Amino acid sequence: MVAVASARSRRAALPRWAPADAECVQTESGGYYAAERDARLAAGVHEGDTVAESLLAQLQSAAARFYAERQALALVARAPHTRRGLRIKLQQRGYDEEVVERCLARLEELGYLDDLEFARHWLRSRSESGVRRGQSSAALLAGLQQRGVPRETAAEALDVEIDDAYESRAAMEAARRTKRGASRGAVAAALYRRGFSQQAIHRALEQLTQIKQLDVAEDEHTDADD
Repeated sequence: MVAVASARSRRAALPRWAPADAECVQTESGGYYAAERDARLAAGVHEGDTVAESLLAQLQSAAARFYAERQALALVARAPHTRRGLRIKLQQRGYDEEVVERCLARLEELGYLDDLEFARHWLRSRSESGVRRGQSSAALLAGLQQRGVPRETAAEALDVEIDDAYESRAAMEAARRTKRGASRGAVAAALYRRGFSQQAIHRALEQLTQIKQLDVAEDEHTDADD
């Protein structure tokens, strides 16, 4: 025989993932299972029925998949997520690996989870702020990886969204931020540490020289390792 109540009334007895609107199914043996109402009724389980606990375990597994997908959809509706980022959040809510993996696959199938699209959106949102901050494309690549985008996917997004013009503008802005009166070698080294290419560094140094923000007489070397 089973008794059905709200999850809120038996919070401590249920898995951590079970939300307050889940059902709590109590068996005569004293066990507790989380269930989703429609799935329970579809399985023909009603309050007062005598049901094998193996069936209740299956209902709990189905409930976990249902609530994981519901919570995942709510998360991606609020903000774009990477696969890794969403995986971590679902794991933190107590879902096991099988449930998490099935949920992620489902959201990818529906088009709600796409690391490449996340990366491209993130880069587009930083196309101007990245220049102002003097961030190189290498720094943007690292930022994507820190957010859970695989390196190959991040590099593909960079190829699409970030061009040489961005790198030149960002390098110029980073060069402007170096100490006034610094030598070419010092400025080049600073840009190199920020991840800029030799080509971008050279262009930035030439532009600074033309607008007389760099004293070429002080140090003629442009190599980043001077």
